[in-house]
Amino acid sequence: VVSSIRKDEARTQRFLQQLESSDGLRAPQQETTTDAQEEQAAAPVATDDDAASVPDISVPRPNSKAARVDTAKAPEATVANEKTTNVPVSPYGFGPYPELPEGWPSDIWPRSSPEHELMMRVEIKLISQGINVIGSTMGDGLVYPTIQDTVYIEWDEEDGEKYISNLSGDPAACKRINAIEEAKGEHERFTEADIPSDIKVLSFQEGGIDPYQFLELP
Repeated sequence: VVSSIRKDEARTQRFLQQLESSDGLRAPQQETTTDAQEEQAAAPVATDDDAASVPDISVPRPNSKAARVDTAKAPEATVANEKTTNVPVSPYGFGPYPELPEGWPSDIWPRSSPEHELMMRVEIKLISQGINVIGSTMGDGLVYPTIQDTVYIEWDEEDGEKYISNLSGDPAACKRINAIEEAKGEHERFTEADIPSDIKVLSFQEGGIDPYQFLELP
């Protein structure tokens, strides 16, 4: 009986050894982890307190391709915005308004008529050339700038003597000339020699400015 039992045990042991070496059965294996899994397990777990220190990887970095593309497109966007900006222009066909002298109000445009705009443009250009213009008038298509200590005089002749038939220009200078005329009275003719030497006298022909030619307008 003992011999029979030992033979059965031997057969059982051989059967088990065959099962372990065959593909049909594997001995129980312990779970193993890879290096990456170990690193992940070793990494600290982020908490709510640590959330603020975690960088937002969705934001392009300066050296990233997305950042370079956005920077390259920025000038194009600026140019597009500049092209869409409305530039104030004359309603009378004189083009964009000129840059105003320093200290001038910004609401002088538009003017009430083409003539008023032409006078204003002439004044602005003269001021940019260093001429002290304080106003202007217009007649026969010509602009007459009002300049300090400058007058425009038209002379007529009667009985061989000249007299002033038209006077315009600096109001203060014109007032001085009119006062001299009145002081001389009816019995003494006012002449060119009576005009103060510090007042510049121009004729209407030489003092008038063609605005289209002066401003280079069509």
